[in-house]
Amino acid sequence: MHRLNWSLLSLFSICLIGISSSVSAQDFLRLRDGKTLTGISVRAVTVDGVYLTTDARISWGQIQSGGVNADHREKFDKYLKGLSEPLYLIGQRLRVRDDSSLTEIMGQVDETISLESGPTAMLIHTASFWGLVANGRREEAAIPLLRCYLLSQSAEAIGADVPEGRAIQFDTATGFSADLLPVWHDSKAAKQVLPELNEMLSKLDVIPESTFIMYSTLALAARQHEEADRILQQLSTTRDITKNMASAVRLQRAYLLGDESGLQLVNALEPSIRSMEIPSQIIANYWSGLVLLKSTNDLDQQKAMVHLITVAGKHGQRYPQLAASSLYAIYNLLADQRDRFVVGLSKAERQASRAAIRHEIVSRYSATSIAKRFEVASDDDRTLSLIHISEPTRRYAISYAV
Repeated sequence: MHRLNWSLLSLFSICLIGISSSVSAQDFLRLRDGKTLTGISVRAVTVDGVYLTTDARISWGQIQSGGVNADHREKFDKYLKGLSEPLYLIGQRLRVRDDSSLTEIMGQVDETISLESGPTAMLIHTASFWGLVANGRREEAAIPLLRCYLLSQSAEAIGADVPEGRAIQFDTATGFSADLLPVWHDSKAAKQVLPELNEMLSKLDVIPESTFIMYSTLALAARQHEEADRILQQLSTTRDITKNMASAVRLQRAYLLGDESGLQLVNALEPSIRSMEIPSQIIANYWSGLVLLKSTNDLDQQKAMVHLITVAGKHGQRYPQLAASSLYAIYNLLADQRDRFVVGLSKAERQASRAAIRHEIVSRYSATSIAKRFEVASDDDRTLSLIHISEPTRRYAISYAV
């Protein structure tokens, strides 16, 4: 009897030891901040991290290594290998604003892992957006921008893994974002983006107002004018920002098609530009300037310079490509070599202004595609600034906010 009880007691003890060692050996997480979580119990493992029975979530970017019980081990190992390192690096680069390196890091994410929703998806698409923008691939950035907006509408804590200050800012009601204005400079890239964007839209029950504008402007940039018209005709809104953006799109269309109605559109829009929200102001000034540059009227061309200099002078720091494009348009206007006055400037003054513009683009907007069209400015140009370009048009009120 004693021998039987001792045998049962020994067996029971072995089971307890096995269970105890199994839990302590498997359920632990080593974090990248040097901490080790032990004595934990894992409830679930998903693409968004490890969920504990306490309802705490540990994201993959935080986890360096670890082990979980057999029920979750396969998923844990897969996500640890495919997400941990790249998500950690993505978070790190976002914090220090090293956005140009993000696109390369994105390639390390396991493509077999589905990222449709949740905090990890938001982090990935946010990083994709900033990486594309930083590398001058703005047209492609329209896709992750839309994905981030749609995700932002799904849950309050969706952006929990995005570092502070790096979340894309949206107008909640419409989806417009000042982080990516719908002005495009690469026709080929715009054309390549349209099919994927169209496929995304076909799956939406409700299309954000901003997406109508984004799609139509990309279609115009891709020279698909009928497609742009088709999309724009479907837009119906009472919101001021959408109405203003739509007016700017019509200016873009008139400019690209050489439509004679362009000047009338500018005249109708100009009185309201200053009262618009900032993103609409910038776009309205940009397209108004380009439309007016096509006029043969000297006064229209001077007004065009004011519109374009406003874009560069007030908003060049945040929108360098748009600023450089605005200045480059003026640069081309002043290329007339005849001995006559153009926009109130003599031939010598035009040459000096062109040198100033060239210096401004090369020195201040060196990372833009426009700057790459110029060689390094000469020593003689280095004393010139944007104010020299603006001076001949001083009959208008200009703010030299550079």
